[in-house]
Amino acid sequence: MVAPLVALLAAVAVAVSGCSGSGSSPAATSTTPPNVTPTLATTASTPAVDAAAARALAAAARVMRTVHSYRFDVTERVVAASTQRSRLIGSVVRGEGLSYLLTVGGKRTQVVRLRRATYVRAVPHKWSKLRRSRRLLNPTATLLRILHALRPEQLLRSGQGAVVHGQLAATAARLAGLPASNPALVTVTIDKRGRVVRLVIHSATQSGGQGVDVQLVSDYSGFDSVRPIRKPV
Repeated sequence: MVAPLVALLAAVAVAVSGCSGSGSSPAATSTTPPNVTPTLATTASTPAVDAAAARALAAAARVMRTVHSYRFDVTERVVAASTQRSRLIGSVVRGEGLSYLLTVGGKRTQVVRLRRATYVRAVPHKWSKLRRSRRLLNPTATLLRILHALRPEQLLRSGQGAVVHGQLAATAARLAGLPASNPALVTVTIDKRGRVVRLVIHSATQSGGQGVDVQLVSDYSGFDSVRPIRKPV
């Protein structure tokens, strides 16, 4: 899983600042405006939970727990006075670790997380090893947390699988990296084998009296076909 990008930016900054070695590693900065207050519209009546959609989410969560490896591609778009985009591309192998490349404002930061060590570099500089292990990213845990917390309101089926629409409570949205005091809108796409292949989270906010639109799109692919993750050279 995805990992929503807003929360990752701060994590990478912490990781880079805690490196050892000779590589030059400037910290990545978040594109999300500070001190934002979500203004996502709410209605007087909350839509009822769709039982079939809830079963589809529960089944997808069970499947994703068993996936040995996969690739993820996460894009973040923040629209205010201007539009800023960030992208996170990586892969996960259960029992080995994960690797990813974060691109923010033209700067690229690469991370390889193994069971006993974490390596970071600002591309194209040299790799550095973290002095202490830190929790940088857990795409699968984040995805499962969202699937569990999501309030499913609609299920649409097709020959390719199913699409679930719902809302994510403010506390759960914040865990996903989105500033929120109102529910975020979520769409989950599930393939015919029950695997989550896309997750879209949308939140509208206010910052300094200006409207801010935040959207995270996470795509998942390459299930059980990712190459082993090794120590960078």
